[in-house]
Amino acid sequence: MEKSVIQRYMPNPLLYKGKKFDFRSYMFIGCMSPFVVYFNEGYVRVSLSEYTLENYGTSDGKVTHLTNNSV
Repeated sequence: MEKSVIQRYMPNPLLYKGKKFDFRSYMFIGCMSPFVVYFNEGYVRVSLSEYTLENYGTSDGKVTHLTNNSV
């Protein structure tokens, strides 16, 4: 049996000003009783181009569909 990944691309994702985005925020729960939480402000990453499905799978689509810093 071959290993495989089955997924579906979201055709209508939530957008920020017409662009794909993701945000990251970190929290550490140090204790539940008493409740102690350590929180660090997160950050938002936004793609470079406005979202469209027309260039999905092309080299130009990387800046539309990815918010990775290394793209």
